[in-house]
Amino acid sequence: MWIALAILALAGLLFILIYNRLVRARALVREGWSGITVQLRRRADLVPNLVATVQGYAAHERDLLDDVTAHRSDAVKAARPEDAARADATLGGMLGHMQKDVKHARQSAIPSHATSYVAYEAACQAEERPWLASR
Repeated sequence: MWIALAILALAGLLFILIYNRLVRARALVREGWSGITVQLRRRADLVPNLVATVQGYAAHERDLLDDVTAHRSDAVKAARPEDAARADATLGGMLGHMQKDVKHARQSAIPSHATSYVAYEAACQAEERPWLASR
């Protein structure tokens, strides 16, 4: 009788311990998914700012390229030497400006505006955080 009661008590204790571990594991899984969801939402909220920054930078590059193309066309079409010299000087200045922009883009890999850098850094951190939140 005592042995059966001891076995029953041991089985009950074992059931309680296993149940508590399962409840704790379920809570940890839910907490992990909650952290991932928060970080994914945060990253998604940063996308519009990055898109606006990239669009602004792309517009700047498009304007610069249009200007260089127009000045090149003027230099090619110049009939008189004076016009050709003037167009070439303008084109040279534009090409210098374009080279400076290309060099800056290579060095920084992102636009130099403070807001875009902050947005870029925030997006990079948000990119890493969902996977860290699951640990």
